[in-house]
Amino acid sequence: MKTKILLFIFSILAFSNVQSQCCTADAYAIAATIDDDSTPTLVSVDIVTGDFTPIAPLTPDPPGFDAGGEIIDCSYYFTDGSDIYEVDLTDGTTSLVISTSAQIAGTGTWTSLDVDPTTDILYGSTASCGASSSLYTIDLTAGTISLVGTTNAVTCAISVVIGPTGDAFYIDLVSDAIYPIDLSTGQPTGPGLPLGFDLNFGQDYSFDCPAGTGTVYGYAFNGGTFSMQYVEIDPTTGTTTLIQDFAPDGVDQIASFAFCVDNFVPPIPTMGEWGIISLSMLLMIFGLVAFRSRKSYHLLVK
Repeated sequence: MKTKILLFIFSILAFSNVQSQCCTADAYAIAATIDDDSTPTLVSVDIVTGDFTPIAPLTPDPPGFDAGGEIIDCSYYFTDGSDIYEVDLTDGTTSLVISTSAQIAGTGTWTSLDVDPTTDILYGSTASCGASSSLYTIDLTAGTISLVGTTNAVTCAISVVIGPTGDAFYIDLVSDAIYPIDLSTGQPTGPGLPLGFDLNFGQDYSFDCPAGTGTVYGYAFNGGTFSMQYVEIDPTTGTTTLIQDFAPDGVDQIASFAFCVDNFVPPIPTMGEWGIISLSMLLMIFGLVAFRSRKSYHLLVK
């Protein structure tokens, strides 16, 4: 019996090793400013408290303001002005993925990225603040984007967020409200719901798709207190709950934020890991055979 238990534990450990995720944190972000230091830095995020831990500065640092974030198949994508970049989650190394200055001309600059988990389509929002907001679909593999639609009803969509069932919303910097939108047209489908605070400057939000509670989390920048705040938002009511205010720590700002497990695809085991799995299974089979043989012997001699 002891042999059987040991073999079972060994097998579980082997499978756990193979199924380890590529992310070491539940969420990541790019901090534009930390304690008044304006060196753009990749950070890991505690999604319960909003606390963040620096990993590495972005290298090289893209020339514009880093905004919007989405993690797809272990890669963190973010926007910078009119371009889309990728950053390595371990060392902050950045690389240009798509330059879209010509395609988004006339619609402002990128503000946000999010994937529709029901279709796996990546969407991005641009804004010409004070005038209009636009929604695009993005094909990272082909390096192409397509305009879905432009609206004048939301004049500065700082973030597009898409829930676990495909419900989508704009968070508007000008009206300080959250609007339901149609992903097929980019148009609002209802009135904006007031969020109850003064949104200002760059910020980013994301649905907690892994938990599936339909709650939006994000790093707001409150113009009234002039501080970054980690908040949760009920998109159906606009109710905003403050989780942490970073005011005592100097000026902090995060405008790119993404849950890691939103679009996680488990890695394929390596040859070495397949060897561990095979050995574990063989040992388990031999252990079960030996256990049953001993049981049969005891039955015969009774």
